[in-house]
Amino acid sequence: MLLVDGRLAEQMGAGGCVWRRHSPSSSPQRQTAAVVTIPQAFLDMPRWWSDDAGRQWLQELPELVIDQCRRWHLQLDGRAWHGSNAFVVPVRRRGDLLALRMSPPGDDVASEARALRFWNGHGTVQLVETDPARSVTLLERLDGSRSLLHVPLDEAVLVLADIMVTLAVPAPHDVLSTHEIAAAAADDFVRDWKQFGQPTTPSQLDYAVYAARAITAGPSSNYAVRRSPLSAGASRNPGSMAGG
Repeated sequence: MLLVDGRLAEQMGAGGCVWRRHSPSSSPQRQTAAVVTIPQAFLDMPRWWSDDAGRQWLQELPELVIDQCRRWHLQLDGRAWHGSNAFVVPVRRRGDLLALRMSPPGDDVASEARALRFWNGHGTVQLVETDPARSVTLLERLDGSRSLLHVPLDEAVLVLADIMVTLAVPAPHDVLSTHEIAAAAADDFVRDWKQFGQPTTPSQLDYAVYAARAITAGPSSNYAVRRSPLSAGASRNPGSMAGG
């Protein structure tokens, strides 16, 4: 339960929250509180186990959501979603159905936004606004109630293949190639494995290094690719299925 600025309040209703500015003389009894619930499943994600900044961000997250809604003139519009990393709140603005994505400290939101601008909604969700300094993006809202996890495997494979073909366009010249990323990963895997307390078996580490070096040794291409084309990340928009 949050009061924002001591002067901003929200009126809860079926359409979400509508911001109303009160004068300093407004009675406190007339102000209502914004409710942003952080699911326990999100709080329990392994990401936060050794991330002090991330745990602090979780404590501040409800206030950060409300503040960003105020900055971008958004209305809350339902229950939030989350993966293992980011927190996504369905919102509305002037009738548009959007999604407010809140990322924890340390995430490279600027690069993510640049990639979405590059693809410009072709095979990806459409970027509406971004504020990298606050680790926030505003996206078009897809139909999260049905992903490729809900369709037969043979159909899902065809849709994923179509998305990958759509994404496979010549990449900007200053973007790291998969070869460069794999080469750096192969060099860093052992160091990181030791730093994080050897979280896997040595054989798993050896295979990760082997796989990264195999990518480095393979043929190269200047086409853009999406890092993780997973069925759970492909949701339906009003006209088709698109990767989100």
